[in-house]
Amino acid sequence: MPDVGKALKNIIQSFVDKEPKSPLHVGEVMSCWSYLSELADEQVHSEAGINSTTDPELRQAFHEAVEMFKSQKERMIAFMLSEGVPIPPLSESKPQSNPNDVPLGVKLMDDELANSLNIKMVILITYCANAIIQSTRNDICHSILVHKHKHF
Repeated sequence: MPDVGKALKNIIQSFVDKEPKSPLHVGEVMSCWSYLSELADEQVHSEAGINSTTDPELRQAFHEAVEMFKSQKERMIAFMLSEGVPIPPLSESKPQSNPNDVPLGVKLMDDELANSLNIKMVILITYCANAIIQSTRNDICHSILVHKHKHF
């Protein structure tokens, strides 16, 4: 039977261990790159969603998503740069525009926009989870990739 006390001690010690960190391995770097790229893309898609709907609740959900994506993107960029990892090319933010100016043949309906936001959240959670399970360093899992997200 495993010793629970010893296991807990080892886990706690892994967080306070003063040994130098090993460099990121290629899987960790690729996971961070993929997650960061997806965050930037989803931010831009959400900004386009704001520009496409007049529904106040949906606009608020998109605004909250944009802020969350920006915050996590900034954390990932800071982490990657501190580790000496170059940043991938990222999508640029969309300027604000009037949703009523979007032609009907181009404009997505509110239910399509809401569904796309849900799908984006699932995609990002998947990218984040993949990065966590591929990581061997605790600081990646706990200080960078694990982020409390407001549920939509």
